[in-house]
Amino acid sequence: MKHCVEKYNLGNHLHLNDGVKSAIWDESNNLWKVTTENGQDFEGEIMVGAVGMFNDLVWPDIEGMNDFDGVSFHTADWNDDYDLKNKRVAVIGSAASAVQLLPPLAALAEQVDMYQRTANWVNFKEDTPYTEAEIQSFIDNPETASELRQSFYERVDEGLLFDNPERVILAEEAGSRNRAIVEDTDLREKLMPTHSFGCKRPLLSNDFYPAFNRENVELITERIEKIVPNGVIDKHGNLREVDTIIYATGFETTKFLSSIDVRGREGRRLEDDWADGAQAYLGSTVPGYPNMFMLYG
Repeated sequence: MKHCVEKYNLGNHLHLNDGVKSAIWDESNNLWKVTTENGQDFEGEIMVGAVGMFNDLVWPDIEGMNDFDGVSFHTADWNDDYDLKNKRVAVIGSAASAVQLLPPLAALAEQVDMYQRTANWVNFKEDTPYTEAEIQSFIDNPETASELRQSFYERVDEGLLFDNPERVILAEEAGSRNRAIVEDTDLREKLMPTHSFGCKRPLLSNDFYPAFNRENVELITERIEKIVPNGVIDKHGNLREVDTIIYATGFETTKFLSSIDVRGREGRRLEDDWADGAQAYLGSTVPGYPNMFMLYG
């Protein structure tokens, strides 16, 4: 990225280490006026919202979260100064963030309790490194690499709709083979998804399920009743004492551009227009917000 900035002289066009607070349409001048969190103002005829979907954090609604005496933080706001070595840790959440977090955490912590509301499909991740011979074959025959790349595109594109029953069955069979790594049969059953593959975001990991074969990792599927100063209490009244709580509860993925205060014609607010759900023409433009275009529609 630095190379591209230098090569194409982009430095003067970048404003870094600041956030966008608001974007307001100026009807009289046909301009977008953007104000940053540091108080700077910018104007432009066209505004492109490329904020993605991982901005606003989701926090669970659990009684007593603020009463915890230990250290707690969200996976997306990681506490880099905190040493997890030999700590007793509760991980609340079991989807993408937790699947990435659990294996390295289990190798550090004294004890890891992962609280799961819904089991997810976690399939093998195909990331075996190419051998030197394979790499040389790509160099000698570039069309081979192009063909392989195209096959990946076709396979992924075909699978993204989850509308091919045969492919769904194959994916579920692969997920079951991956889950079979878990040695405890009762635990393996708790990790079995109750929804069809594709109904929730499928995940990929080769080291998530092996982590449950460690003695210091426990899966808890009972609902959390409340958090107290020294730990987590489940619905049966059982207290599990911990030093640390990590919230792996994800992001507000459906807010899109309304995570910023965007105002269009006649002062209308994008957040109000999307109160019942985000809608856009071809996923990229919204009536009443001229010259505003969105990525990740």
